[in-house]
Amino acid sequence: MDLSGWTKGVMWVNAHNLGRYWKIGAQQALFVPGCWLWKSENVIEVLELENAGTATIPGGTQPIWKK
Repeated sequence: MDLSGWTKGVMWVNAHNLGRYWKIGAQQALFVPGCWLWKSENVIEVLELENAGTATIPGGTQPIWKK
């Protein structure tokens, strides 16, 4: 999951903690293990601590590497 547009917080998928992120930190993307995903709907929960605006969560199949 690409975290551009997000500032600081924690993310869960289907009650599994993916980890925390921070725009100035080393974490640029969070990756979801396939075994954590359900065949039906998946639940994404985000605790955003700094940004009060609206951001999207785009998914992808390729790694996201920014230098």
